[in-house]
Amino acid sequence: MTTPYPDSTELKDNFSIFHLALRHQVTYQTFKACYPRLEQHNWQLHEYLETDPYPKRQLQRTFLPKAIFTPYAHESLFGQTWLDRVPGNSFAQQHKAVLKERLNPNGKIFPYPENLLLTQKQDLETWWTNPLQLNFRDKILVFTIEWVDLWLFADNTGILAFKTKLKQVQRADQVSTPRLDDLNIFNRRLRYTGGPLGASQVMVRNANNPTQTIRFWEELAYSQWLGLNNQNNQNVLMLGQNKEKILDRYTRYSKLFTVAQMANIQSGESEFIWNRPITDPDFTAKADYTQFTNGQGSPQLHAYQHLMLNGYPNMRDMLLLELATTSGEGQSWHGERKWQYDTHYVKRLLTNNSIKIWSYWNALALRDICAFISYDDNMPLLRKKQVESLYYPLYIFVYHQRFRLDCFSQEVIDYNLGDCVKSRNLLENFHAFHNQYCFNEVTVDFQGIEITEKMRQGLEVDNKYKVVDQEIKTISGFIDRKMQAGRQVLIAFLILAFYPFQYFGLGKVFHSLVEKSQIWQIVGLNVAFFLLIIWLFWWVVPRRLGFLCRLFARVYHRHQDNSP
Repeated sequence: MTTPYPDSTELKDNFSIFHLALRHQVTYQTFKACYPRLEQHNWQLHEYLETDPYPKRQLQRTFLPKAIFTPYAHESLFGQTWLDRVPGNSFAQQHKAVLKERLNPNGKIFPYPENLLLTQKQDLETWWTNPLQLNFRDKILVFTIEWVDLWLFADNTGILAFKTKLKQVQRADQVSTPRLDDLNIFNRRLRYTGGPLGASQVMVRNANNPTQTIRFWEELAYSQWLGLNNQNNQNVLMLGQNKEKILDRYTRYSKLFTVAQMANIQSGESEFIWNRPITDPDFTAKADYTQFTNGQGSPQLHAYQHLMLNGYPNMRDMLLLELATTSGEGQSWHGERKWQYDTHYVKRLLTNNSIKIWSYWNALALRDICAFISYDDNMPLLRKKQVESLYYPLYIFVYHQRFRLDCFSQEVIDYNLGDCVKSRNLLENFHAFHNQYCFNEVTVDFQGIEITEKMRQGLEVDNKYKVVDQEIKTISGFIDRKMQAGRQVLIAFLILAFYPFQYFGLGKVFHSLVEKSQIWQIVGLNVAFFLLIIWLFWWVVPRRLGFLCRLFARVYHRHQDNSP
């Protein structure tokens, strides 16, 4: 395959992390029923949260959130990361005790419920621990799943994340190193989940035994990892088998965090061509490079310089854009006209969402995909696993905020506009969420600050927060005013209706009862009345509040209809 780029786009290294947002009901109350399901589906506490002190042990995975988060942000996401003492003599007992204690809202170790981070056991021979292959037309894309994580947040939202690595590509009888185009095809195909109302038909095969096929999302992710589509109803999320209640309703694709290590860009003519702006029609960069090195000028060279200074996209930018949009190689600027991006649109996208700190790696954070690309082996993106160990937790932190805001948007809908309890709980939960997650200093690392800002901008977290904040305040204020008006009208009616009876009935009876009673009887009557009020408050009121809300709303509407 020929490439429109100056050099080959073979990948020296790559990986992709897929993220699927979901809801759960894994709480302290459901833990007893949930724990056997977690064991059945091979989930265990992530080693970062295990009982041994973190500084004294070597992690199997490179995972360093403490190196990127501020202490407050780290505590908001992970809570306490290890415990000195937990009940139980064996590891299994300690493991169960730590899980239960992190969910306990009144625990001795944790003062409030902590988030959970679980991971799939890798020492077991399961379907996904073997190399897998994804067929696309004449290509066979061979990949592996490195690990699978399940983030369960205390606000009943969660994220399923798994890391894949594209190993090789088979065409006919030839085996070759993956190219950028192969990675884009792989990401584009695999991230289609079908959504809560659809079904993904992405089929993968066991690379060691290609006759074994499985539907990736339906049979592997949903069934084997989460326990959905299970006849025994062993859903680890404790929300039944209805995917609409569990998955994000507004997307059919998983979020993607992808990284590509390209071959080193050679200095000189190759670098000059890679950095040339995209123009229509193209100009001959080789001839311009010769004139440039000889100190000569030309109209094309002046145009080259003018476009560079004004921030128009070059070949390296288009390569990154294609990785972040899973486009075909060169298709966005060199292929068929129906797929070519407008250069002004690409310029605006790069200005708002690109991460450019170093000369030989950059990134682009869009709504659904965050892509990193490196053009030199010495950059630590993949060589030191910088992206996986530092920026993957950052993306989880930001994506969780976005999904939680989407959940608030759905919860704020009240067609009758009469549930004051729901509106007040929603307002309280929103402020608790804002207090825990929405603060400026997520990281003090200069590179992390830039990346976090672009991630938030790509996922539109700040804009979504403003919209949800205003909507919740508007709806809650309207419902409270409506309920207050209904209560005032109802109280006025009751006073007018029962006012005459205080003289002729209740007043005389109560007065004669007090005169005839002894002191201990009066005290006992007061205590009984006090206990009755407590019982009404704890049992009757929550069960009748919905009726009262509807009654207040009805009185309010009748009052509004009869008012002049």
